[in-house]
Formats: sequence, C-alpha cells, structure tokens
Amino acid sequence: MRYGKASPAFWQSNATAPRTAVISATSGYLGSTSVDLPIPDFTGVAGWDSNWGLKAGQATQWVATGTSWSSTGGVIGSPASEGGTLQIGSRIGTITP
Repeated sequence: MRYGKASPAFWQSNATAPRTAVISATSGYLGSTSVDLPIPDFTGVAGWDSNWGLKAGQATQWVATGTSWSSTGGVIGSPASEGGTLQIGSRIGTITP
C-alpha cells in the first residue's frame, strides 16, 4: 500500500497579532496523488472573527511538506517492514499576498 500526505503552513509574525494557517490532507482522503489545499474563507461562518485570518499586504512565511510511504501492513501507522519506503520533501519561502 502507498500513502501520501500534503501539509502547507503559513504564518505572519506580527508581534501584536501573530497568525498561523495550517492545512493537511492525505492522498487517500482526497482520492488523488495531486492535491490543491486552499485556505478556506470563513467570513460567513457564525462566530468567526476576520482578524484571526492571514492579512493581505503582510510578509508571510510558508513551508510546504509532502510525505509518501509504503507499507505491507495495509494501514497507516503499521510497523515498518522490510521493503517499505519513506519519502519526505519540503520547501520554505516568504511571500507578501
């Protein structure tokens, strides 16, 4: 069995109001090995405060991590087994949206 996971994270380090957004999904959940993980717009959700989200015009650090593994156990979390593989990759950067 082959499994995969994508996890982009974004953060703004404003000293008075730091903000972080992390999104994570497995390829099994999404049904694909290619994923698009946008940050949802919660503006219309009751109880949501727009000050909690990332702000446009502020420097935003990001890291994107992808993980892929295989296991003969058939389930995520199975013990490592001979012939299994693990692959991990990541990129980091800064953007100003």
